[in-house]
Amino acid sequence: MIRTLIVLMLAAYCSQGVWATAPVAPENDDTPFKPGERLTYRLKYGIITAGYAVFEVHEHTLADGQPGLRFVLTARTQGLVDKLYRVRDLAESIVAADVSRSHIYRKQQKEGSHERDIEVIFDWAENLARYSNFGKARDPISIGENAVDPLSVFYRFRLSEIATGSEIELPVSDGKGFYETVLRVKGRETIVVEGKSYDTWYVEPDLKDLRGVFKKNNDAVLGIWFTADERRIPVKLSSKVAVGSFVGELVNMQTADGD
Repeated sequence: MIRTLIVLMLAAYCSQGVWATAPVAPENDDTPFKPGERLTYRLKYGIITAGYAVFEVHEHTLADGQPGLRFVLTARTQGLVDKLYRVRDLAESIVAADVSRSHIYRKQQKEGSHERDIEVIFDWAENLARYSNFGKARDPISIGENAVDPLSVFYRFRLSEIATGSEIELPVSDGKGFYETVLRVKGRETIVVEGKSYDTWYVEPDLKDLRGVFKKNNDAVLGIWFTADERRIPVKLSSKVAVGSFVGELVNMQTADGD
Protein backbone atom coordinates (compact mmCIF):
# COMPACT_ATOMS: atom_id res chain seq x y z
CA MET A 1 0.00 0.00 0.00
CA ILE A 2 2.34 2.69 1.23
CA ARG A 3 5.06 1.65 -1.19
CA THR A 4 2.70 2.19 -4.10
CA LEU A 5 1.60 5.60 -2.79
CA ILE A 6 5.20 6.72 -2.27
CA VAL A 7 5.96 5.61 -5.81
CA LEU A 8 2.98 7.64 -7.03
CA MET A 9 4.21 10.75 -5.23
CA LEU A 10 7.58 10.54 -6.97
CA ALA A 11 6.86 8.70 -10.22
CA ALA A 12 3.88 10.93 -10.94
CA TYR A 13 6.39 13.10 -12.76
CA CYS A 14 8.08 10.42 -14.86
CA SER A 15 7.42 8.77 -18.25
CA GLN A 16 9.68 7.85 -21.13
CA GLY A 17 11.06 10.52 -23.43
CA VAL A 18 13.50 13.44 -23.71
CA TRP A 19 14.05 16.90 -22.23
CA ALA A 20 11.66 19.48 -23.60
CA THR A 21 10.85 22.52 -21.46
CA ALA A 22 13.26 24.42 -19.19
CA PRO A 23 12.10 25.53 -15.74
CA VAL A 24 11.39 29.18 -15.24
CA ALA A 25 12.24 30.66 -11.86
CA PRO A 26 9.94 33.42 -10.59
CA GLU A 27 11.07 37.02 -10.99
CA ASN A 28 13.41 38.53 -8.38
CA ASP A 29 14.60 35.02 -7.52
CA ASP A 30 11.47 34.49 -5.46
CA THR A 31 12.09 30.74 -5.46
CA PRO A 32 9.05 28.70 -4.31
CA PHE A 33 11.21 26.67 -1.92
CA LYS A 34 14.33 27.41 0.12
CA PRO A 35 16.51 25.57 2.64
CA GLY A 36 14.45 25.04 5.77
CA GLU A 37 11.26 23.95 4.01
CA ARG A 38 9.76 20.77 5.48
CA LEU A 39 6.51 19.27 4.18
CA THR A 40 4.82 16.37 6.00
CA TYR A 41 2.13 14.24 4.33
CA ARG A 42 -0.27 11.69 5.76
CA LEU A 43 -0.55 8.72 3.40
CA LYS A 44 -3.90 6.96 3.30
CA TYR A 45 -5.18 3.84 1.60
CA GLY A 46 -8.94 4.20 1.63
CA ILE A 47 -9.79 5.22 5.20
CA ILE A 48 -6.61 3.67 6.65
CA THR A 49 -3.66 5.90 7.56
CA ALA A 50 -0.76 3.89 6.20
CA GLY A 51 2.08 6.19 7.24
CA TYR A 52 3.80 9.50 6.66
CA ALA A 53 6.24 11.02 4.17
CA VAL A 54 8.42 14.08 4.82
CA PHE A 55 10.12 16.23 2.16
CA GLU A 56 12.96 18.53 3.26
CA VAL A 57 15.19 21.15 1.59
CA HIS A 58 18.76 21.75 2.82
CA GLU A 59 21.74 23.86 1.78
CA HIS A 60 24.64 22.02 0.13
CA THR A 61 28.02 22.77 -1.42
CA LEU A 62 28.80 20.85 -4.61
CA ALA A 63 32.10 19.05 -5.23
CA ASP A 64 33.36 21.98 -7.31
CA GLY A 65 32.62 24.43 -4.51
CA GLN A 66 29.51 25.86 -6.15
CA PRO A 67 26.31 26.28 -4.11
CA GLY A 68 23.71 23.58 -4.46
CA LEU A 69 20.71 22.07 -2.70
CA ARG A 70 20.04 18.77 -0.98
CA PHE A 71 16.54 17.31 -1.00
CA VAL A 72 15.61 14.55 1.44
CA LEU A 73 12.54 12.31 1.50
CA THR A 74 11.79 9.98 4.39
CA ALA A 75 8.79 7.67 4.47
CA ARG A 76 7.60 5.13 7.02
CA THR A 77 4.57 3.06 7.82
CA GLN A 78 2.70 3.06 11.11
CA GLY A 79 0.19 1.03 13.09
CA LEU A 80 -1.33 -2.07 11.51
CA VAL A 81 0.24 -1.37 8.14
CA ASP A 82 3.64 -1.25 9.81
CA LYS A 83 3.06 -4.76 11.15
CA LEU A 84 1.84 -6.09 7.82
CA TYR A 85 4.36 -4.38 5.55
CA ARG A 86 7.06 -2.32 7.26
CA VAL A 87 8.52 0.54 5.23
CA ARG A 88 11.56 2.64 6.12
CA ASP A 89 12.63 4.59 3.03
CA LEU A 90 15.18 7.37 2.62
CA ALA A 91 15.94 9.22 -0.62
CA GLU A 92 18.48 12.00 -1.06
CA SER A 93 19.15 14.24 -4.04
CA ILE A 94 22.04 16.67 -4.55
CA VAL A 95 21.38 19.22 -7.28
CA ALA A 96 22.53 22.53 -8.74
CA ALA A 97 21.19 25.55 -6.86
CA ASP A 98 18.72 26.31 -9.68
CA VAL A 99 17.66 22.63 -9.92
CA SER A 100 18.83 22.62 -13.54
CA ARG A 101 20.51 19.21 -13.14
CA SER A 102 21.17 16.51 -10.59
CA HIS A 103 24.61 15.46 -9.39
CA ILE A 104 23.93 12.56 -7.01
CA TYR A 105 20.84 10.56 -6.17
CA ARG A 106 20.73 8.01 -3.34
CA LYS A 107 17.90 5.79 -2.19
CA GLN A 108 17.81 3.36 0.71
CA GLN A 109 14.72 1.17 0.66
CA LYS A 110 13.56 -1.17 3.40
CA GLU A 111 10.13 -2.42 2.40
CA GLY A 112 9.07 -5.70 3.95
CA SER A 113 11.87 -8.14 3.12
CA HIS A 114 12.96 -6.06 0.16
CA GLU A 115 16.05 -3.85 0.52
CA ARG A 116 17.98 -1.61 -1.86
CA ASP A 117 20.92 0.75 -1.45
CA ILE A 118 21.02 2.73 -4.69
CA GLU A 119 23.38 5.46 -5.82
CA VAL A 120 23.20 7.29 -9.15
CA ILE A 121 26.09 9.54 -10.18
CA PHE A 122 25.32 12.08 -12.90
CA ASP A 123 28.47 12.38 -15.04
CA TRP A 124 28.01 15.67 -16.91
CA ALA A 125 31.41 15.46 -18.62
CA GLU A 126 30.08 12.43 -20.51
CA ASN A 127 26.30 13.07 -20.18
CA LEU A 128 25.89 9.70 -18.48
CA ALA A 129 24.07 8.39 -15.42
CA ARG A 130 25.97 5.72 -13.47
CA TYR A 131 23.76 3.44 -11.35
CA SER A 132 24.78 1.02 -8.62
CA ASN A 133 22.89 -1.01 -6.02
CA PHE A 134 24.82 -2.19 -2.95
CA GLY A 135 27.95 -1.23 -4.89
CA LYS A 136 27.11 -3.41 -7.90
CA ALA A 137 27.20 -1.17 -10.99
CA ARG A 138 25.07 -1.36 -14.12
CA ASP A 139 26.18 -0.12 -17.50
CA PRO A 140 25.91 3.70 -17.63
CA ILE A 141 23.13 5.24 -19.71
CA SER A 142 23.01 8.38 -21.83
CA ILE A 143 20.96 11.29 -20.48
CA GLY A 144 19.90 14.72 -21.68
CA GLU A 145 21.77 17.90 -20.85
CA ASN A 146 19.52 18.85 -17.92
CA ALA A 147 18.24 15.61 -16.43
CA VAL A 148 17.18 15.45 -12.80
CA ASP A 149 16.46 12.51 -10.53
CA PRO A 150 13.05 11.18 -9.38
CA LEU A 151 13.12 13.21 -6.15
CA SER A 152 14.37 16.59 -7.40
CA VAL A 153 11.88 16.60 -10.29
CA PHE A 154 9.26 17.12 -7.55
CA TYR A 155 10.87 20.53 -6.94
CA ARG A 156 11.71 21.33 -10.54
CA PHE A 157 8.03 21.34 -11.44
CA ARG A 158 7.46 24.02 -8.81
CA LEU A 159 9.80 26.33 -10.78
CA SER A 160 7.62 26.11 -13.89
CA GLU A 161 5.17 28.75 -15.02
CA ILE A 162 1.65 27.46 -14.40
CA ALA A 163 -1.55 28.50 -16.17
CA THR A 164 -4.81 26.78 -17.04
CA GLY A 165 -4.35 24.64 -20.15
CA SER A 166 -0.56 24.64 -20.04
CA GLU A 167 1.43 21.45 -20.57
CA ILE A 168 4.80 21.13 -18.85
CA GLU A 169 7.38 18.53 -19.87
CA LEU A 170 10.02 17.48 -17.37
CA PRO A 171 13.04 15.13 -17.70
CA VAL A 172 14.23 12.60 -15.16
CA SER A 173 16.69 9.74 -14.91
CA ASP A 174 16.76 7.07 -12.21
CA GLY A 175 20.01 5.68 -13.57
CA LYS A 176 18.22 2.88 -15.41
CA GLY A 177 16.38 5.01 -17.95
CA PHE A 178 15.81 8.55 -19.17
CA TYR A 179 12.19 9.63 -18.87
CA GLU A 180 9.85 12.53 -19.49
CA THR A 181 6.36 13.33 -18.39
CA VAL A 182 3.76 15.81 -19.56
CA LEU A 183 1.85 17.49 -16.74
CA ARG A 184 -1.40 19.12 -17.80
CA VAL A 185 -2.75 22.01 -15.75
CA LYS A 186 -6.50 21.42 -15.81
CA GLY A 187 -7.65 24.49 -13.88
CA ARG A 188 -8.13 26.21 -10.51
CA GLU A 189 -9.91 24.50 -7.62
CA THR A 190 -10.56 25.38 -4.01
CA ILE A 191 -10.03 22.36 -1.77
CA VAL A 192 -10.03 21.74 1.98
CA VAL A 193 -7.16 19.77 3.54
CA GLU A 194 -6.97 19.24 7.31
CA GLY A 195 -9.69 21.86 7.80
CA LYS A 196 -7.82 24.52 5.83
CA SER A 197 -9.03 25.94 2.52
CA TYR A 198 -6.54 26.23 -0.34
CA ASP A 199 -6.75 27.93 -3.73
CA THR A 200 -4.98 25.41 -5.98
CA TRP A 201 -3.96 24.44 -9.47
CA TYR A 202 -5.24 20.96 -10.32
CA VAL A 203 -2.65 19.06 -12.36
CA GLU A 204 -2.82 15.66 -14.07
CA PRO A 205 0.35 13.90 -15.28
CA ASP A 206 0.09 11.87 -18.50
CA LEU A 207 0.17 8.23 -17.37
CA LYS A 208 0.34 6.50 -20.74
CA ASP A 209 4.02 5.58 -20.52
CA LEU A 210 4.29 5.07 -16.78
CA ARG A 211 5.31 1.66 -15.62
CA GLY A 212 4.04 -0.36 -12.69
CA VAL A 213 0.65 0.01 -11.06
CA PHE A 214 -0.80 2.38 -13.70
CA LYS A 215 -0.43 -0.20 -16.49
CA LYS A 216 -2.85 -2.47 -14.65
CA ASN A 217 -5.70 0.00 -15.03
CA ASN A 218 -6.42 1.84 -18.26
CA ASP A 219 -8.77 4.17 -16.37
CA ALA A 220 -6.21 5.21 -13.75
CA VAL A 221 -6.14 8.93 -12.98
CA LEU A 222 -3.59 10.76 -10.87
CA GLY A 223 -4.42 14.24 -9.59
CA ILE A 224 -2.12 16.68 -7.78
CA TRP A 225 -3.21 19.98 -6.23
CA PHE A 226 -0.56 22.74 -6.01
CA THR A 227 -1.23 26.01 -4.19
CA ALA A 228 -2.01 28.81 -6.65
CA ASP A 229 0.58 31.16 -5.19
CA GLU A 230 4.30 31.73 -5.58
CA ARG A 231 5.16 28.70 -3.42
CA ARG A 232 3.28 26.12 -5.55
CA ILE A 233 3.15 23.71 -2.63
CA PRO A 234 1.55 20.33 -3.36
CA VAL A 235 -1.15 19.98 -0.72
CA LYS A 236 -2.90 16.85 -1.96
CA LEU A 237 -2.39 13.88 -4.25
CA SER A 238 -5.12 11.42 -5.16
CA SER A 239 -5.08 8.37 -7.38
CA LYS A 240 -7.49 5.61 -8.25
CA VAL A 241 -5.71 2.55 -9.64
CA ALA A 242 -6.28 -1.18 -9.96
CA VAL A 243 -5.26 -1.89 -6.37
CA GLY A 244 -7.39 0.81 -4.74
CA SER A 245 -7.62 4.50 -3.98
CA PHE A 246 -4.67 6.40 -2.51
CA VAL A 247 -4.48 9.86 -0.97
CA GLY A 248 -1.57 11.92 0.33
CA GLU A 249 -2.46 15.11 2.22
CA LEU A 250 -0.28 17.86 3.65
CA VAL A 251 -0.60 17.87 7.43
CA ASN A 252 2.33 20.07 8.43
CA MET A 253 4.36 22.73 6.64
CA GLN A 254 7.49 24.47 7.82
CA THR A 255 9.22 27.02 5.60
CA ALA A 256 12.52 28.86 5.71
CA ASP A 257 10.64 31.77 7.29
CA GLY A 258 9.24 29.53 10.01
CA ASP A 259 5.64 29.73 8.71
